[in-house]
Amino acid sequence: MTQEISYVVGDASAPQGEGLKIIAHVCNDAGGWGKGFVLPLARRWPQTRTAYKTWYRDRDHVGRKLGLAVARGVRPRGSLRL
Repeated sequence: MTQEISYVVGDASAPQGEGLKIIAHVCNDAGGWGKGFVLPLARRWPQTRTAYKTWYRDRDHVGRKLGLAVARGVRPRGSLRL
């Protein structure tokens, strides 16, 4: 099976097409919020900032490990599902 990457130009915070979508965002553990891709995410889902800041504040409970993944869900109409 051949798999290809398709590049689409547009707003990554508003993915196109049917079905569930995953918006992957890779970040450091510096605790900052206010530049780059988080800005359109926060405009669409303001609760994402609170969720990240809470994770950052409590991160020592999960440790600082390379490769750590934290998943947060949002509903299509904009409400955050944790």
